[in-house]
Amino acid sequence: MAPRSEKDFKSIRDNRKAEILEAAIVLFAEKGFQGASISLLAKKAGISKGLVYNYFSNKDDLVKEVIDQGMIKMFEHFTLPSDVFTDADMDRLINQNFNLLDESPHYWQLYFSVIMQPEIMKLTIKSIMKIVMPMMQHLSSYFESKGYQDFESEAYFIGSLIDGVSLNYLYNKEIYPRDYAIRRIKEIINLKTN
Repeated sequence: MAPRSEKDFKSIRDNRKAEILEAAIVLFAEKGFQGASISLLAKKAGISKGLVYNYFSNKDDLVKEVIDQGMIKMFEHFTLPSDVFTDADMDRLINQNFNLLDESPHYWQLYFSVIMQPEIMKLTIKSIMKIVMPMMQHLSSYFESKGYQDFESEAYFIGSLIDGVSLNYLYNKEIYPRDYAIRRIKEIINLKTN
């Protein structure tokens, strides 16, 4: 058997870290942030407590990584335009949001249940805003170009609307059918698309 290369070790580390993060999101959703311990996480992930500390210095760092990875996953398939956010960009953003929810509904149910915990929000709000702010700036510019007086408030309102509909869609698809939800969001924005 050939010795493992640096690439092999990196792959092993990346996979182990992903397993820990996956176990963490389930544990935080089940037990809440306060009820989840590193010991419980290690048990859920099937590893030693010490190995968890090889990857994360404490529970706060772990939850920040869980939230960061979710935010990155949310926006990884959406490239912000370099200049003006167009109707086509808005259309793509709304559709991709629902595609993500449909691709991994269990993950996003867990993610929303974790991110909604006040203790977690306090720990992660700066990190969340760092990831979300470029999108909010583009949305603000988009609504400014549409003639909205309070374009920043409109950007936050639409972001909240999409979040709220997404959360309800995940748990109540019969009440919030995908096509209806997308159509209504676009109507509220007065989005002219094909």
